[in-house]
Amino acid sequence: MRIFTPEEEKDICDSYLAEESFPSLEARYGEFYTTINDVLTKHGIPHRRVGYLKQVLKGKETEVVDKYVGGMSIRDLALEYEVDRTVINRIICQSGTPFRATSKSNVKKVYDKEQIRSRYEAGESASSIARKVGVCCSTVMKELKRIGIYKQTKSLPGRPTDIPEELMTKMIDEYINDGVSLCYLIKKYKIGSGHSGLSKFFKRRGVQIRAGTVQNKKYFCTSDFFADPHSPEKYFILGVISTDGYVNEAKGFLNIELHQQDAALLEWIKETLKFTGPLRFVEKKHSVVLNINDDRLVKDLVGLGIHQNKSLTLRPMIWLKDELLAHFVAGVITGDGWVSCRCPNKKYKSKFLSIGFCGSSPFVIWLAEQIKRVLDIKLNYSTAYKNHRFNTSRSDSLRLASLIFRADMPFKLQRKYEHYLQYVEYSKTKELHEA
Repeated sequence: MRIFTPEEEKDICDSYLAEESFPSLEARYGEFYTTINDVLTKHGIPHRRVGYLKQVLKGKETEVVDKYVGGMSIRDLALEYEVDRTVINRIICQSGTPFRATSKSNVKKVYDKEQIRSRYEAGESASSIARKVGVCCSTVMKELKRIGIYKQTKSLPGRPTDIPEELMTKMIDEYINDGVSLCYLIKKYKIGSGHSGLSKFFKRRGVQIRAGTVQNKKYFCTSDFFADPHSPEKYFILGVISTDGYVNEAKGFLNIELHQQDAALLEWIKETLKFTGPLRFVEKKHSVVLNINDDRLVKDLVGLGIHQNKSLTLRPMIWLKDELLAHFVAGVITGDGWVSCRCPNKKYKSKFLSIGFCGSSPFVIWLAEQIKRVLDIKLNYSTAYKNHRFNTSRSDSLRLASLIFRADMPFKLQRKYEHYLQYVEYSKTKELHEA
């Protein structure tokens, strides 16, 4: 289904209001009825009644029936008279004319048998011939079998003793070193034994078979990245995942979705985890998504307390080390926090720096206590916007900002960092004026 531009949507609505029919709009835009109907529904345009459309054909009923009996299709009639197909259906039904059979199985199609033969002998595939001749692939194969020139590609025998030793060594090497799946090897070398047969043969040769989810994986990452979480980069990423990540324990994947303007953050996380897959951009939501399928990675995250539905289940992380707490806080604020330089209201022209974060009640309350204990920064609590929020007082904002934006931080989100720099510049200018 195509996405119409605003100009095309306006043209569809105006044309329909000007009494243009659905078949005419379908033919003009090359789309189906449902697609045109969705545009009209989106703009709140009601459908015309079938009785009203029938008035267009008043006095032409006999002409319509004669053309239908003469072999013209209902769709072609609807396009010619610019009415809906239901109108043509009703006229034919009321005239007592029986409808023609629509099943293609009842119609024997005439095709050029010599063309099928010549194309196949020239090396063209049966599916390609079927598309060009206008018949189904099974018809082409039946015709080739009838004249005795169809050659079916035989698979290799499934018994281990019948598969050449050189081929088995090559397949095992590809499976172990290149990381290809059993299904890939079966398709590539046309092994007739199937998945289970090849799997049994590999086991007899002492080859460890990977789990099904690993075999079908297309992209990979550093699976044991969070096995030892105690490093600045890992604390920062864990802070982002704790606030903006989604962990699916059942299917074993991690999903982080941010606004497109924050794509640089996901690109950095992707590079740090050595993930080989791409970022996915969702234009409709103006967002960018990082999706990593890895059971080991998810298992380690769950072990660190980041579960599925973490908004309701995220609990205090007692394993956090005090010396790296600032990195974790920086990740939390980068993911689901704010840094802003603004005026309190229209009366006052002086600006202040506001820093804060929000989340589930037990987690954010515990984190605020850790920030006060380790960093000696007090946070104010509120429940605005139906969630639990903490933000710094004006005196402590600059101290917290200098910690989360310090030089050794692994990543700085540009738009939030610019607000901090804006306030620093404003403070320097203000001090000069006061002096």
